[in-house]
Amino acid sequence: MRVVVAGATGLIGSKTAARLRDHGVEVALISRREGVDVVTGEGLPKVLRGADVVVDVTDAPSRAETASVDFFGTATGNLLEAAGSAGAEHYVILSVVGADRLKAGYFRAKAEQEELARRSPIPHSIVRARRFFESVEDVSRSVPYTDSVHVVPVLTRPSRRTMSPSPSLMSQSA
Repeated sequence: MRVVVAGATGLIGSKTAARLRDHGVEVALISRREGVDVVTGEGLPKVLRGADVVVDVTDAPSRAETASVDFFGTATGNLLEAAGSAGAEHYVILSVVGADRLKAGYFRAKAEQEELARRSPIPHSIVRARRFFESVEDVSRSVPYTDSVHVVPVLTRPSRRTMSPSPSLMSQSA
């Protein structure tokens, strides 16, 4: 089986590709670093040739509604068209919980992405995940306070069984 992962150099895409490879699956990567661009369509026909499954974990460069809608409309449209031409048998989209109910901002963009998959003749799966908190440390560093930041203990990695803050968060104060 040959699986093509779009968004392969991001956090989720890289882990998805690694897990597939660990299970003996042939994996091809779609990312600008690999010379493939989902927005322009450059390189898509070549990388999708022979694909059985396309896993789309791409993400918009902005959470703003217009930018997100434009990105997912163009990128997903290009991916679906190229996947169909390549004879892909299945298309998987990573979406977000609430995309079917919340109709503003990023949720609207994800809902429209899902709709593109539904209208496509390619069989598809939509995986609606909750927010990921691997980047909570980066978020905490961006807080504009100069004196201190109160950090609520959060589970930052799904493999941890206890609720504890990341050690590097505990040492942050001005």
